Amino acid sequence: MKELNAEYDRVFVIDLLSETERQTHNISGVLIKLLGDNGIEQELQLCRNKRGLSSGLRRIVNYTKSGKKCLIHFVAHGNRSCIGWKHTGETLKWGELPGTLATINGAQGGVLVLNFTSCIGINGIKIRDYCRKGVPFFGVIGPLRKIGFPEALRINDLFYKKWFTEPEIPYCVLHVNQEMKETVLWCQPSEFPKKP
Repeated sequence: MKELNAEYDRVFVIDLLSETERQTHNISGVLIKLLGDNGIEQELQLCRNKRGLSSGLRRIVNYTKSGKKCLIHFVAHGNRSCIGWKHTGETLKWGELPGTLATINGAQGGVLVLNFTSCIGINGIKIRDYCRKGVPFFGVIGPLRKIGFPEALRINDLFYKKWFTEPEIPYCVLHVNQEMKETVLWCQPSEFPKKP
């Protein structure tokens, strides 16, 4: 299995929550501050609907085509088949993302990591099952189960504080699970065999 050996120029935080949820729970705001306070360049994209997400992903495509590398962190509602916007009722099925993500991943040499702060976010690994050309990411990080807003804040805090000192993602995930006293977070590389 290929090892991840990358330094990222920026973390893009893509927030699909409603304005009310953003104001009440501030998951992305806390994350952006944590990254910035630790010298990590970051960009927050508030994507109020599917069209906004498309625009944000095009911006990331252009960013990576300029030779830069990024990690993408999604803050969203999720389930086994999609992420989405509760306030608009729109969903983004896993099968709608592979082409754009493969372009981003290819432009940055195959080191794209997706981190999902969403219920059952590890299901983002299914994106690779729909990819017809290229590889959509190096790997995915996400919860194995439904999580609440307070848990999401804690998981992000634990993960990134460890990542600042220990950039090996499996160790960061292990740290989160040890601190949470359960296996709540998981990481999965894209090289895991596809379903036949």
